[in-house]
Amino acid sequence: MRHSSFFPVLSCLLFVLAIPQSGCAQTTSKPPTNLNTDGDSSGNPPPVAESECLKAAPAWARDLPEREWQSISLNTFTSVDPEDDPNVNPNHPNGAPWRGGVGQRGVISAWNGGAFACKFGAYGSLIAYGGGHNDYYGSEIYAFDLETRLWSRITYDYIDYDESTNRLYVFKGQHTLGPPSNSTSLPVLHVFNFETLEWEDGTRNGNVRMFSGGHSAYDPRRKVFWIQGAPTSGATFAMLDPSVLTSSGTRGEFTNYPTHNAFANGSGMGINAVSAIDPVRDIFVYPAFRNALNVWARDLSDPETQSIAIRQTGDLPPRDQSAGFEWSPARQAFLWWRTGTTVYELRPPASNWRNGDWVWSRFAVSQTAPAEPRSNNGAYSKFRIASFNEFDLVVIINEGEVGNVYAMRIPKRD
Repeated sequence: MRHSSFFPVLSCLLFVLAIPQSGCAQTTSKPPTNLNTDGDSSGNPPPVAESECLKAAPAWARDLPEREWQSISLNTFTSVDPEDDPNVNPNHPNGAPWRGGVGQRGVISAWNGGAFACKFGAYGSLIAYGGGHNDYYGSEIYAFDLETRLWSRITYDYIDYDESTNRLYVFKGQHTLGPPSNSTSLPVLHVFNFETLEWEDGTRNGNVRMFSGGHSAYDPRRKVFWIQGAPTSGATFAMLDPSVLTSSGTRGEFTNYPTHNAFANGSGMGINAVSAIDPVRDIFVYPAFRNALNVWARDLSDPETQSIAIRQTGDLPPRDQSAGFEWSPARQAFLWWRTGTTVYELRPPASNWRNGDWVWSRFAVSQTAPAEPRSNNGAYSKFRIASFNEFDLVVIINEGEVGNVYAMRIPKRD
């Protein structure tokens, strides 16, 4: 069963559409010990396949100065607000039933994530979706097209994109319109198809419910997702294989792994973390700066092992929670941004990542941005990297200007 995304569905709540829970739970309870399934005989992880989306950058991006924030939007997020559309809002010209506390701007200004859909549009699109708390109840999806540089309405961080299936995956569900609570969350995956522009039925992870505050990242080696649940979810660590189609027609199969001991009670992670994957070292990395100042890493070739806190040195960032954190193929390092004009780089050690020094540095201190990009309630995965043949492009949805998009050209490492 599919569901159109044209209307903001009134049976949804801020993060996801309440998809009918058809099909049985698809969960592997006893995971394999080692995930080097496509590696060589020495146990090395499978090679990183070149992205299906890698291509030459758009002309306007090639003209951007390096390491400088630039405003690139040709319209605003509010120009596609469904509340202003009489064909969608039954209360027009008054407030829509899904308005919530602040209306559509809650998609940007509240606690929510996004994704970069590299196959939606000629050069890909930055996707925004969510609402945060009771700020906004709409379930529509927004796309900023890197070709046209325009926002369109096509309908916490648990949001990611899989280029192999050209779908958006949302790992946290709600079933009640109105202020959310963990008691109304659903243990069901939500899937949006960018080919049909429709929601599809996702599978269930048994009875595991992903509460607010967790995070996820896409693994380009295995073409799967890794999900770190919040402490309120029991800090479940899981893998989702989106290629699996069940007999009942739902998509995806979950595998659950041991919880990190320090995360179960919230002492090691807390909420508002964000994650990314180092495909070279095959590790899941996440700064957890709410309750501590740690950056954690987990070995994906053996995900039953515990995460470890890596050793940080160099010019450390403010280490605020709710930042943006992405792997840059051009830099072969992570980029981190929370607010303001400075982007930080976190470079893994050339030696053993478990024991070596991970070095922070100020990668860029922009001087020419027309207005300071900021995100008061968190950047999360609204901070994304689009990789092209010539360079990487960092894109960030600017909460302060209600959805204006900023970009920075990231040169390849010398």
